[in-house]
Amino acid sequence: WWVDILGQKIFRLDLGSGEKTVWPTPEPVGCTYACKDGSVLALFRRSIVCLNTTDGTFDTVLTFDDEPANNRFNDGTVGPDGGLWAGSMDFDFQLPTGALYHVAPDLAIRRADAGYTVVNGPAISPDGRRLYVNETMTGEVFCHDLGPDLRSLSCKRVFARIVPEDGLPDGICVDA
Repeated sequence: WWVDILGQKIFRLDLGSGEKTVWPTPEPVGCTYACKDGSVLALFRRSIVCLNTTDGTFDTVLTFDDEPANNRFNDGTVGPDGGLWAGSMDFDFQLPTGALYHVAPDLAIRRADAGYTVVNGPAISPDGRRLYVNETMTGEVFCHDLGPDLRSLSCKRVFARIVPEDGLPDGICVDA
């Protein structure tokens, strides 16, 4: 599974057959979450939707009403509690209006951190105790401790700084 954010498409490649499927989206799509039941959730500009892979339609699961009008969702991951971590960003890459959210399995939304221009990542450590997230525009990779509830963050600290000549931090993979 992968997305073309601004091209407004979701892609799937069947590794067995080599068949590629494309679903056009009605707005920018930040990332997808494959669910155990075979459904696919996607982050749209200000909402989480469910893709019907049979007919290509989308049903809104929840809307982030408090997101600034010029923001869009960009990246996310699934946490050890089965909840979704979703990061937003300023559409024009200028203002620190982006935030990091936790969406619990019961769809309760919690803004866990804010002040980002572009949230990328996030990723969870293999032991489920830390969450890493990139602030792409400043080149910082932050590390947070996950609370015992697996839904709250504490002890935010800079894990790494990427100098501009080495590029900008985008997605994250975490290993031991």
